[in-house]
Amino acid sequence: MRLTRRERELLGALAQGGSLKAHRDLEGRKVYLLRRPDGAAETVSEADVHRLVDNRLLDSNKKFPAATFFLTDRAVAVLGRASAGPPPKGLVATSLLPEGPSAGR
Repeated sequence: MRLTRRERELLGALAQGGSLKAHRDLEGRKVYLLRRPDGAAETVSEADVHRLVDNRLLDSNKKFPAATFFLTDRAVAVLGRASAGPPPKGLVATSLLPEGPSAGR
């Protein structure tokens, strides 16, 4: 998948500690709001969010009325490859596999 400049910026902002939430307005429409670590806030295109979700780069906690989106392990890998180095600072891909001496049992 080839990311647009805007999609790369969105993933990068989340990787740097920003947050993306889907809020409902008074008419019931979803509004996607990105809050950057510096406190700046901006609306994000619904199409950009849906494309990233459809490509399994973003997922959400699916809460109502304000779902919070987060980077998937796949997005962390894509961001790591894009930077030609390790994943961005602060990102840790997690595993649900057990660790320690009894892990293989």
